[in-house]
Amino acid sequence: MTFLVLAALLAAPAWAGLCPGWGEARQVGELAAEAIPEASGLAVSKAWARLYHINDSGGGPWFFVTDMRGTGRGKVFVEGFFPWDTEELALGPCGKATCLFIGDIGDNAVRRSEVAVALVRERKEFPARVPALKVLRLRYPDGSHNAEAMAVHPKGDLFIVTKETPRKKGTRPAKVFRLAKAKVMSKGDAVLELEPWGELDVPAFTGSKDKFGRIVTSMDIAPDGKSFLLLTYRDALEFGLDLSEGPVPAEPAEGKGFVRVPLKPLVQQETVVYLPDGSGFLYGTEFVPNRAPEQKAPELFLVPCSRP
Repeated sequence: MTFLVLAALLAAPAWAGLCPGWGEARQVGELAAEAIPEASGLAVSKAWARLYHINDSGGGPWFFVTDMRGTGRGKVFVEGFFPWDTEELALGPCGKATCLFIGDIGDNAVRRSEVAVALVRERKEFPARVPALKVLRLRYPDGSHNAEAMAVHPKGDLFIVTKETPRKKGTRPAKVFRLAKAKVMSKGDAVLELEPWGELDVPAFTGSKDKFGRIVTSMDIAPDGKSFLLLTYRDALEFGLDLSEGPVPAEPAEGKGFVRVPLKPLVQQETVVYLPDGSGFLYGTEFVPNRAPEQKAPELFLVPCSRP
């Protein structure tokens, strides 16, 4: 073991800050299927009572604005952004402002030499077209990865968790990568290298025998930065870890380091976001009409957190 690896492990933060009790999921809204048929990213504003959404690959440089129930939509074009496979959406600091981070991080063929994240300043009213504040060009240090999970810490660091699909020998742990705040806000358009930030053995944590219950599809960091959520196609995991304090430690104990959050499974669920006051989280489905004839629209569900 090298000195740097050992130092990182010794400096790893303690696991803490979990919700003491997650409630049952209940439907609180739905999206317009004709506008957002493949909802693959979800963010909730801390300044106004509204949600932001993106479509999956092929959705282009657009995002959508709705109320908290998914209605009253507006469609906004992002100038200077040419995405390949948009998969995730987050809100976070960008200097003295707050930005939408639109994650062009999908790579089903695992062959992209770089991925991208567009930053758009949040504002009270969005015109039909807005310029990207900047477009981050990112590269993994160990080759290409497919990913659908990305979040921005309240302190400004950006995190990506890879999407590891089942293989003959099982499903590999998901890898965590970081882009430090200083690089997020750096000038220029050079390709930035992501920093390895540990691994999460999602198959072991979920204990799921269903292969779809082992695949990470979305991510969000709590408003206070002290915990984060990972969504799979079946359930969710909450980890009591402040990712800004150090790399992910190995083998957290269930009930201390993480908890499983049983969900009502939706068709291809791929969006999750904490509510701004930490009272729960929303999750939703990448609804595709021809794949889910029994479902009429992309649904939004709320999972409440009971705190003393």
